[in-house]
Amino acid sequence: MTEETNNKNKFYSFVEANHASYAICDQTKCSTCEGTGKLRSQEAMNFYSVKKCHCQNFRNRLSTLTNAEIPGRFHDCDFENYHPKHDSQELAKKKSINLSKNILSAKKGLIFIGNPGLGKTHLAISLLKSCVLNHDISGIFLDFSNLLSSIRDGFSKNRSERDVFDKILNYRLIVIDELGKGRQDTNWEWGRSVLDDLISQIYNAGNIIPIFTTNYLLDREKEDFFLGPRIGLRSFSRVQEMCDLVSLNGLDDRQKNIPNRSKYMMV
Repeated sequence: MTEETNNKNKFYSFVEANHASYAICDQTKCSTCEGTGKLRSQEAMNFYSVKKCHCQNFRNRLSTLTNAEIPGRFHDCDFENYHPKHDSQELAKKKSINLSKNILSAKKGLIFIGNPGLGKTHLAISLLKSCVLNHDISGIFLDFSNLLSSIRDGFSKNRSERDVFDKILNYRLIVIDELGKGRQDTNWEWGRSVLDDLISQIYNAGNIIPIFTTNYLLDREKEDFFLGPRIGLRSFSRVQEMCDLVSLNGLDDRQKNIPNRSKYMMV
């Protein structure tokens, strides 16, 4: 359990059922409503009206964040505890913060590209968290492999792919992690078809801000690591149109305790 602060509002982040959960600190007492969550005002003699205090808005935002399905490992991620170790990471952090501040007028999202261990997911979740808590934006985190598993499981319960998509497309901000991930097995073409459908609907909606992370590249000359064939060229084209590129470089932070860690890096 971690105590965090957002605009003087103290709250806890913790892990429940493998996902991040958020709750306001018990000792946080609103000075306006004295912790009741309600404001009572006299309209006329012996007649009072009751309305929600503004502090309840923050509680609602914490509930929205809890429902964003952020993985438990990343429950306490934010911009403050992302520590860049390379100029590209510093720039990535600045671009993420800038989008979070201007999310209400934003027209494009971001795609974070780079090797593992550079903080792509950390920044994407920090961006999602900031938008929800500071701007009351609805958002969801999707690991694409888990999304496919959820759709497959739904088939046995008479839930269609459309049922899953209808829920996702109600969000204003959608984070899709590990874009292009997956083995080219018998389910490969089906998975790519699902992704193509989802990206097409995000693209056509026009009011959804997508955030992607990927270990693959946009450079067609790097054929083995080129994102295009992994997701399909139509989806690749739409992702490029919907997002600004944020490229991260540096050493894998997860390997910091391994001697000569540079030899473990992807080339």
